[in-house]
Amino acid sequence: MSRHTQHLDVKLFDHLDTSIAIACRTTLNILQYNEKFHERVLSSTGIDGEYNCANLATLLPSLKPQMLERALARKSKYRVTQIFTSRSIQCPVDFIINESTINNQKYILVQGIDNPQSLEIQKMIESYDSVFKAQTQELNQAKEKSQQASEVKSQFLSRMSHELRTPMNAILGFAQLQAIQLNEESELKQNNEHILKAGFDLLELIEKMFDFVETEQHEEKLELSEVSLQHCLNDAVTHCLKQSQTDNITINSPSTNLIVKAHGEKLTNIFKELINNGIKFNNPGGYININVFKIDDSEVEISFSDGCGNINDDEIDKLFTPFFRSSYAQANEIPGIGIGLVLSQRVAEQMHGQLDCIKNRDRSGVTFYLHLPCVK
Repeated sequence: MSRHTQHLDVKLFDHLDTSIAIACRTTLNILQYNEKFHERVLSSTGIDGEYNCANLATLLPSLKPQMLERALARKSKYRVTQIFTSRSIQCPVDFIINESTINNQKYILVQGIDNPQSLEIQKMIESYDSVFKAQTQELNQAKEKSQQASEVKSQFLSRMSHELRTPMNAILGFAQLQAIQLNEESELKQNNEHILKAGFDLLELIEKMFDFVETEQHEEKLELSEVSLQHCLNDAVTHCLKQSQTDNITINSPSTNLIVKAHGEKLTNIFKELINNGIKFNNPGGYININVFKIDDSEVEISFSDGCGNINDDEIDKLFTPFFRSSYAQANEIPGIGIGLVLSQRVAEQMHGQLDCIKNRDRSGVTFYLHLPCVK
């Protein structure tokens, strides 16, 4: 040991090729050290005078005192690497620092081992870091270009939605006026009904596209209020009733007095989307079972289940992917562009809810689960 530690019988440490020092547990001041620590640390840092002037945090700038304290409090070891310069040669040293009890007093034991390979590792890290930074910059530039292209696309679709709405509303208005004047038995009356149905379908598609563009551009903040589940379900079922009767699909809707925190119009649209999907992807004579279950005082679950089984297992996870069209939809030329469920899921999340879909246990069909905050 150095001349400052003659009162301890630890001269054996001077023959070790390890830098060893003992520091005060509270102040981190170096109390004792061996020759290797003196040579590698004190001399390299220019502190070669009184040992009690040396502080562990000063000698090891890469050491984080707060992290060291947390490690010592957990009775674990703290590791840190420091590079010293001796005779113009860089000497990396790996230090292991832990708490030690000597003569019933707690100290900090510092053990350092030379590790010349650390320089090579550091150079490799710096090399990889420069490559990583360059790649990150390229990715950020590509992301920025992609965002710009997406904004241009969104602006185009938004403007198109507005431009399409005006003439579409005019067509539907004149068709509705004509329907009043035509005789019920007239062939023109039936043709006019086809115009109205196709027109409203197209208008609904335009509205969905417009809503989709809005959610792509920015997250819409919905004003939520206390909404009657029964009222929204009744509106949605009534809206879909004619199509369900045409396709011979039975809608089984429950009676409920539950109140949820939601946006009434948006919630009704979600119900319409789920019921319409149940009709379009069902088999003649099929059914849609709607159930309401209060999970607890703060959450309610509304499920929409069918037994048709026309969605493949590997397609269920893709149902909420924008513009996804199932193989059944494509094979049977079912109208739609694959954004209705995406919008429904996003709106559910904006209402602090969640919309998911799973395969029925008996593999007969699928069930959509909508979870919403419950008021009472």
